[in-house]
Amino acid sequence: MEELVRSMLSVMQTGNEEDISAKFQEFNKENASTFTFDFNEDLKKGLIQGILDSLTLQRSSECHAQCLETLRIFSRDKFRLHQMTQREGVSILLGHAGLDQDGVAEVEDKVKIEAQKCLCNLVYNSSQVQKLCSSSMCIDAILRRMTSYKDPKINQQIKFFDMRMLFLLTALCPETRNQFKQTLSSLRLLVDALDATVHGDGVANDNITETESDTVYIAIDDSDADLAMEILKTLFNVTMTAKKGNLDQGEEMLYVDLGAIIRRLLLSKTSTEDKTETLHSHTVNLLTNMPMCAALELTPKCPEEGAVGGKDIHETYKGHYIDTAVVLKQFLVKRVEKGGKGGYLVESLSPVLSALHTVCKYNRIIRKYLRSEILPPLRDASTLPEEGETIRNKLVRLMTNPSTEIKDLVADFLFVLCKENVDRLIKYTGYGNAAGLLCQRGLMGGAYTQNATSIGGNTDESSSDDSDTEEYMEVRHKINPITGRVEDEKPNPTEGWTEEQKEFHANQLANMFDKLSREGVIKPMTVGPDGRPIPLEEAVSQIEIQEHNSDSELSD
Repeated sequence: MEELVRSMLSVMQTGNEEDISAKFQEFNKENASTFTFDFNEDLKKGLIQGILDSLTLQRSSECHAQCLETLRIFSRDKFRLHQMTQREGVSILLGHAGLDQDGVAEVEDKVKIEAQKCLCNLVYNSSQVQKLCSSSMCIDAILRRMTSYKDPKINQQIKFFDMRMLFLLTALCPETRNQFKQTLSSLRLLVDALDATVHGDGVANDNITETESDTVYIAIDDSDADLAMEILKTLFNVTMTAKKGNLDQGEEMLYVDLGAIIRRLLLSKTSTEDKTETLHSHTVNLLTNMPMCAALELTPKCPEEGAVGGKDIHETYKGHYIDTAVVLKQFLVKRVEKGGKGGYLVESLSPVLSALHTVCKYNRIIRKYLRSEILPPLRDASTLPEEGETIRNKLVRLMTNPSTEIKDLVADFLFVLCKENVDRLIKYTGYGNAAGLLCQRGLMGGAYTQNATSIGGNTDESSSDDSDTEEYMEVRHKINPITGRVEDEKPNPTEGWTEEQKEFHANQLANMFDKLSREGVIKPMTVGPDGRPIPLEEAVSQIEIQEHNSDSELSD
């Protein structure tokens, strides 16, 4: 490789543009899949400097594009970036990417794209470049270019790498997110760009490709899907800490529009199932940050005619289109079935569980539909809630998963589906599986919270929601609330014992518990006034203090 690099340096000094382009093209093809370069460092520094100097000269676009491609290949090696991370090198690249401080430069598309790719690699690999780009007018230049995205002449790849840059900067430099919080117009540009990637509204448009289970799917080109995913990732970053309540009129309008776009994206399909799942995954991630006004847009009301071409092709529920709820349920089922362990399970399941928890809390139509699908009326209570292959069984199994994050998210989601009714949650999961959530929320004493205005934003709940099937009612009195299933009455183990035997074994048991407690093996607990477990000693002390205070008051 060193011989090739030396010849590249030589041709840059003495050759013409065609010779330079040919030599660099040879290097680029040879190293298309190379990510580390272990040849002489001084030689590499000299080549990088020579390329940067060459980029400041008036040369053909082909020559500049080949030189930039070589820099892009070098920019993969995060430990040997050299002059590319210095202010002068970054400034040259920003100029060729059309993102310099003087505005959008007149540069040919292939040069812009290679410069953008190189910058993306550098931002990802170098904290110094991150600071230089975030402190420069780079983000302003991208936003300025976004105002003309509707122009069909703008190359799709330029848009893609603009969004990739924004995603990387907002992910790696948290301070850059403030620009989107302070000016609603910046966020609006992202929303409008996302809107442009999906055409139509899923009702009557030329992009409808197919229907499955009465759910409409909209065709989206792979290039549009790739762009949409970069925008979704950027929107997730900049809305992570966005306020969800007390929105002003402008903010509410923006989130309403974004909710409608999210609905269309959830109903979109790409050329492959894997890419479609990835698109839906990024869309679900963004849902976790959405306020109520956006969540309500996921289930628009059915028009009176409710049909397309004389035939209703939408999934409907209680007068609303619930196509998105169907997609979200399918997405959850797919992720649960994939399973996995450790970090993979958390990465796979936590976003969809968080999104469903948020959406079900804000949108009663989706909540009621998902409850009917995930927690249908019980008919067979002969098995444990965690036994079986239904989605309820699989979710209940996750309530005791070793991952604290997963079990908490599953419990929270099921609790919201039960409208935060403790008795209903125990009915579907068993007290043992629900104990962790009840402990955290101070509900172990059996009290329950049922705040209709905070869940779904309404108090309109049908009494039929609490109805039980006849089969369940027949065995209800036999169900063990701890396990959540019917259990036969067990024989009394002390049957036939004399009172002296019972007293003897009771004393032995008390002595064993006392020994375990004194040795610190166990710590006796009781449920406190707030519904949370507290040490028994502390509870006894509180009672003694209260009795002492009462005696003092009487003596006074």
